[in-house]
Amino acid sequence: FLTPAPVADFMASLFGPLPETVRLLDAGAGAGALTAAFVSRVCKQPDTVHAIDATLFERDPFIQGALLMAMQGCQQVCAQAGLRFTFT
Repeated sequence: FLTPAPVADFMASLFGPLPETVRLLDAGAGAGALTAAFVSRVCKQPDTVHAIDATLFERDPFIQGALLMAMQGCQQVCAQAGLRFTFT
């Protein structure tokens, strides 16, 4: 199932202090809601984070296009906040 945005936002709020470079693993990425919520939260308060490196896995070919678009959106949001965002 795909994670609803309010649940993804709540889950993103559960992270504690973060390092300068965050390495994020999203093993069942779907359309990228959890990663996007995390990126959004970090970019609103980028205190110590300078970079996010995300590794995402999604096997459903019907969702992979939406995931790619979401991660490209994350790159734009991070660039506007002065953060580096890469994804695989």
